Amino acid sequence: TGDGSPNNKLSGLGVDGFNLTPSFNRDTQEYNLIVDSSVSNITVSAYASDSNARVDGAGNVSLQNGGNDISIAVTAKNGSVRTYTIHVVKQDGGPTSGSTGSLYTEAAAVPAV
Repeated sequence: TGDGSPNNKLSGLGVDGFNLTPSFNRDTQEYNLIVDSSVSNITVSAYASDSNARVDGAGNVSLQNGGNDISIAVTAKNGSVRTYTIHVVKQDGGPTSGSTGSLYTEAAAVPAV
């Protein structure tokens, strides 16, 4: 590993309009999401805990029929990588959108005002 911070964790992860299962925790790397078969794409939001870390894999993601695995890679300043995975399943009768916000963070990760 190189010099710099080893922090390769996310402070927030979510999918616009949908709830991830389980709820976001920076130490949990696997999540599940069920969407209706009519949903063709989703928007993934991911934020690094360390402003010097790089996040890859977030943004607008096209979904195939059946199962989809979306990998979010967080590369720390020192080069160490942590991968978070969202397992998305398209199925008839699944939600088309939720009423919740797009980003889920741990309460401890939200800065005090």
